[in-house]
Amino acid sequence: ALVGSVSSCPARPNASGVADQAGTSNNACNANYFDLNGDLTQANGNGCEYNCVFQTAVDVPDDNFVDANCDGIDGDRGNAVFVAPPPLGNAANIGSPESPLDTIAAGIGTAQGTGRNAYVSDGAYFGTLNLVAGVSVYGGYDATNNWTRSAANRSTLTGANGRAVNATNIAIPTVFDRFDLIASNAPAGAANQAGANSIGINIVGSSSALEIRNCSIVAGRGGTGAAGNSGTNGGRGNNGSVGQAGGDGTSAG
Repeated sequence: ALVGSVSSCPARPNASGVADQAGTSNNACNANYFDLNGDLTQANGNGCEYNCVFQTAVDVPDDNFVDANCDGIDGDRGNAVFVAPPPLGNAANIGSPESPLDTIAAGIGTAQGTGRNAYVSDGAYFGTLNLVAGVSVYGGYDATNNWTRSAANRSTLTGANGRAVNATNIAIPTVFDRFDLIASNAPAGAANQAGANSIGINIVGSSSALEIRNCSIVAGRGGTGAAGNSGTNGGRGNNGSVGQAGGDGTSAG
């Protein structure tokens, strides 16, 4: 093959390349194809395997599940902390797509202050969750299928002590999207305040900057109500009726 000609570069699926003056091949993906797994230069690689039409560099997870920036997922792969249930998710992981954390709270905590959001795989999660202003939490992903996102993927959170989610003083844009929330019953026992509530999402001091989207919310049973006060004394009863006259006695024989 001639140095500097296209024929100098080994064929790669959905890619083309031209050799430089030293004969080194420089491959590039064809239009609307992307090399997500980074194997374009490898002899046995699959080339530019991902077909996608680039729309914008800013890709916020949306209801149509569009991969607008062609990074392989709905949303921004490089601007998120990833969460999945065990065994894939683990507290010792770093929160990447390949190494997700195991709890939503850990995902929020890791994302806080970094400008990132939390992307949560489908599956079951437990415990009361406290939202943090500025950290959006998006469910509906499938960690076992390259973090694809769809309405069929449901992330379920079962709360504790009568509460699933707390959202306190959220005054900057924060989204909580695609979760099935189940609040546990109000806590029982002697320490339980009479009439305690079971609440799916407890929103306090927050503005319209907080958005709850595509969630189902089921509350549990509230606590037993307080005992009622004793009733007042009843009114005085009416006089009884006159008794009947007695009959004549009989003598013994």
